Amino acid sequence: MRVFSILFIVLFPFILMADEMKQILNLNGYWRFRTGDDKAYAGPAYNDAHWVQIRVPGRWEDQGYPEYDGYAWYRYSFKLLPMNLNNYLYLKLGYIDDVDAVYVNGQFLKHTGQFPPGYQSAYTEERVYMIPTEMLYRDKENVLAVRVYDNEGEGGIVRGTVGLFVKSTVRLKINLSGLWKFVQGDDAAFSESGFDDSEWSKIRVPGVWESEGIDYNGYAWYRKKVNIRNIYGDEKLILMLGKIDDMDETYFNGVRIGRMARFPDEGYTDGFFNYYRSDRYYYIPAHLIKWNEKNSIAVRVYDVTGDGGIYDGPVGITTQKELMEFFEKYR
Repeated sequence: MRVFSILFIVLFPFILMADEMKQILNLNGYWRFRTGDDKAYAGPAYNDAHWVQIRVPGRWEDQGYPEYDGYAWYRYSFKLLPMNLNNYLYLKLGYIDDVDAVYVNGQFLKHTGQFPPGYQSAYTEERVYMIPTEMLYRDKENVLAVRVYDNEGEGGIVRGTVGLFVKSTVRLKINLSGLWKFVQGDDAAFSESGFDDSEWSKIRVPGVWESEGIDYNGYAWYRKKVNIRNIYGDEKLILMLGKIDDMDETYFNGVRIGRMARFPDEGYTDGFFNYYRSDRYYYIPAHLIKWNEKNSIAVRVYDVTGDGGIYDGPVGITTQKELMEFFEKYR
């Protein structure tokens, strides 16, 4: 059992989830567009009827804005079938020159690159953003708003696939998406099973903590209580934490069950590995589980730069059998 646990913790985080995505809505076509910058443009009730229409994907230089560098906004409205809100939804925006920030119904989702004054281009990165379903309306139109900054050369949502997708994921026995307890800072006591986190704030998981208005790089902790029914027999249970930006170590009832990367106080050197791209799968030793009672999960996270947190799913508990069958199907 001990050998299995170590192998699962060390090797499985480097196996990425299959990127089997199915498009449910093609967003190629004409979007509302205007140059300039005003955060009010993100609001779902904002009236964009006077904006021009521009083709997406496509350079704005080819559509009436030659040699324009600076800020601009795109907006697009759409409706979803209720059945699609039961899946993990992903927004693909192709390649954007140079920097973008995406809003869904007025709520900040994610950004890529850095806006001025600390400008950093991300024109070579494809934009693929998970949208938490609680951000979306079930019974009326949703509004996407994309803030773009172009520093030089071509600008806008210039090329690539643009649409909404659902992703094939492991079938979870317990879904842990939703609100978790959260605090900035670092204290070993935060890992303890009986720690009182009643004064902590709540944060949506999965999702970057910047989407909650937390502009922060450094240590933070997540905590969650989960009741596990004694219905799994001898099946081995796996805690899935999706993708974490950048590194983590995870505790179950006060005992560390897995980790990804060294932390700064252990000699971490930037650029060693893109840990934020790896999925986390941690075996839960059966002797740690309190059956039919509340169990504590505590996740210590360190964000080096940019976005931070448990930002992509799935997040929950499954069995080793379900996970192996998934990999067998999509490998």
